[in-house]
Amino acid sequence: MISALSPASENDGWQATNSLRRLVIARWWALATILSAVLAIPHLVDLPLPRWPMLAVIAVVGAWNVIVQQQVRGARPLGAIDVFGQIALDLIAFAALLFFSGGATNPLVFMLLLPVVLAALILPRRYVIIVSSIAIALYSLLMLVFIPLPLADPARGAMLHLAGMWITFVVSVAMLSWFVLRTTATLRMRDAEL
Repeated sequence: MISALSPASENDGWQATNSLRRLVIARWWALATILSAVLAIPHLVDLPLPRWPMLAVIAVVGAWNVIVQQQVRGARPLGAIDVFGQIALDLIAFAALLFFSGGATNPLVFMLLLPVVLAALILPRRYVIIVSSIAIALYSLLMLVFIPLPLADPARGAMLHLAGMWITFVVSVAMLSWFVLRTTATLRMRDAEL
């Protein structure tokens, strides 16, 4: 469950509900993209993935997103701790998907940076430090514990790695641009109201 409100000092001027709404929307887009990739990649590039465990992670995160979407619509005020919990969940879920698809050798591992950047944009410092620590710990763990992707041809593996890096860059640019634009628009509206 989303935890209780954080202390009032962390909520002063805090736009947690708007941030959570944006996170819910971003998570739906991310889940749709990941689901498409898990279903299409094995056929498109002849790369077997452990589909069922990956689909189970996607299903759990999707179900959780439905719950969060309902809570965001509720009357209870939300705080920084709520947003922190959602960003931490995203990190853990994406790390689980990476575990099943090559760990730190997967070029998409750099997508673990997106939640850190989002945290830096919308959370108080102490939560950003915790999110950063979680991301570093997960990346470090994925260097040691993961299911390797079965790639026999090194040249093909290098080509797939470069394609994955390009995809990571494109998705990162799109998500960061969208989130930063929405956040700055919210700040401008709040400043205009003040």
